[in-house]
Amino acid sequence: MPSRVLVAGGTGYLGRAAAPALLARGHRLAMLVRPGSERRVLPGADAVTADPLDPGAYQHEPDDTLLHLCSECIRTMHSGYRRRV
Repeated sequence: MPSRVLVAGGTGYLGRAAAPALLARGHRLAMLVRPGSERRVLPGADAVTADPLDPGAYQHEPDDTLLHLCSECIRTMHSGYRRRV
């Protein structure tokens, strides 16, 4: 049975390429998205709205696979702004 894959950054540059391939292979897909990005979730995938930097903000099952494709925006990286982690 295909596993559930939780894709952090599923609506981003890499996630938009990876998510359809995972769905095509029969995986159950949950896309971890920032608030306001739910409308960009692919049909057939579940939206999980949470902060990917806060692991307590979302639920996952023990056999889930996490595909972490999040990164900082280049504009943010070069503006001198840094989020405290």
